[in-house]
Amino acid sequence: MVALNSYPTVSIIMPIRNEKNYVEQCIDSILKQDYSNTIEILISDGSSNDGTFEILQQYQSKDARIQLLLNPKKIQTAALNDCIKASKGEVIARIDAHAYYSKDYVSKCVKYLLETGSANVGGPCRHTRKERYIPSLINLIIECPFGLGGAKFRHVNYEGFVDSVWPGVFWRKIFGEVGLFKEEFVRTEDMEFNRRLRDRGYKIFLTPEIKAYYSARNTLREFFYQNFNNGYGVMQTLMVARKITAIRHFIPFIFVFSLIVLGALSFFSSIARFLLVFELGFYFLVDLFFSIQISLKNGLKYILVLPVTFLSLHLSYGLGSIWAIFRK
Repeated sequence: MVALNSYPTVSIIMPIRNEKNYVEQCIDSILKQDYSNTIEILISDGSSNDGTFEILQQYQSKDARIQLLLNPKKIQTAALNDCIKASKGEVIARIDAHAYYSKDYVSKCVKYLLETGSANVGGPCRHTRKERYIPSLINLIIECPFGLGGAKFRHVNYEGFVDSVWPGVFWRKIFGEVGLFKEEFVRTEDMEFNRRLRDRGYKIFLTPEIKAYYSARNTLREFFYQNFNNGYGVMQTLMVARKITAIRHFIPFIFVFSLIVLGALSFFSSIARFLLVFELGFYFLVDLFFSIQISLKNGLKYILVLPVTFLSLHLSYGLGSIWAIFRK
């Protein structure tokens, strides 16, 4: 238990919409925190229609710290900003409803805020090892460098100063200086905000001592849709704020765009046909390499599905990026 006399008050904020299958697990983990200096839990619901809001009301009736806000815009950034404006704590702990948290999550976050002099701290994006096949498969892909494992916050053992963390715990005072989250960055608001922090000279710290667990999507269709939106959001961000994104965010776009261009040119050019075959051949060799590597380590039951799922990830992300350009 953290000593209360020397530690700041904390406001936990959470945007949510249609998370019926995950909200109880998330809130239960928040209510079990060993940091008793949490003064409020602000939850902003974006017009949930799957029973999520009713579950939230039940929790609110049992714990006076829980406050429910309404988010008619249904935008995550709008929910975050509303919660920040309504909060009173010296520390703002952002919580993702699609995850759950170790009982010392808030305690460790406050500890490292104080010890490192950082403006934002967090832990690596850990994934639950579920028995269900699809979520386990998606977790393995997300953690792989060939999948989405390029960012440091996806490295379970990394500790040090970084560009961004998930989901982030901040000193309240920095919002008065840097500003709130920008609503136009629907999928990349954390990247944009952390960029502003770094531009002001603030530090962001990542440590495996801070433990949070993300729950993967239940179906490959949901996974495809999620990454299509991620690709869309990243490209949308690039068109208005080029310094925010990293090279790794654009590799799926380059891959898919080159396939489309070479595919079109292959009707007229033998060189284009050769390059198309070469690119696809090289991709599937790398795809098979990582699929076999993961399967040997985690079980051969994944070996037939992994190559297709990797391809689905890269295609959906790349197509989302292309769609953002098309709409712009």
